[in-house]
Amino acid sequence: MVILPSDHRLAARNAISPQDLVGETFVTVRYGSCTAWGDRQLPEAVWNQITPAHEADHVTMAMSLIVSTAV
Repeated sequence: MVILPSDHRLAARNAISPQDLVGETFVTVRYGSCTAWGDRQLPEAVWNQITPAHEADHVTMAMSLIVSTAV
């Protein structure tokens, strides 16, 4: 799942590949806090290029961070 601000360069796409996310600023959800969150399932080559700017305790907090920080 990818949650983006409506004005993000990738927001208008119907599909986003893991490679599209390289270089983006990330808000991740703490591993194990939400069974529906799949960020740890990204291909290793992509995951190794990601440095999260924030880590939230749950999806709702992540969405709030995305809106409030415009990441």
